[in-house]
Amino acid sequence: MKYYSTVDRDALDLMDTLFNGWNRSSENYADFGVFPRYKARRTDEGLEAAFELPGVDPEKTDISVEADLLKVSGERTELGKEESVKFERTLRVPDDLDASMVEANLKNGLLSVKIPKIKKEEPKRIAIKVN
Repeated sequence: MKYYSTVDRDALDLMDTLFNGWNRSSENYADFGVFPRYKARRTDEGLEAAFELPGVDPEKTDISVEADLLKVSGERTELGKEESVKFERTLRVPDDLDASMVEANLKNGLLSVKIPKIKKEEPKRIAIKVN
C-alpha cells in the first residue's frame, strides 16, 4: 500500500491546476483538485488535518472514513453565482491510526480533523505459580 505525503498531494494538485483539468469530463473541471486547500501532519497523538472551507455550509459538508481513506466532500456556492460546485478531498489514513475515533470541528471556515493513534495494550505480566 502506498501512502502519499502532503507534499506529493500538493504536487499532484499543482499539476491539476497547471493543466487546468485537461482531459477531465466534469463540467466543473477547473475546480478539480484545487478546493479545499488543506494541510496534514503527524503528531505524537496521531494525525491532524485542517481544510479551508470558507463560506461552506456545514449542512452541505460530509466527512467519512472507509477502510484507509478519510473523505471530506460537499458543496459550495461561488460568490456572485447561483450555482453550486461540488468538492471532494481524500486522504489516506495510516494503519497505526484509529479511524473510528475521528473528531471534526468547523470554526470560522476552518475544518479541523483529528485522528488518534491506536492505543496499544501494555504487556500484561503473568504471575507464575510454583507447585
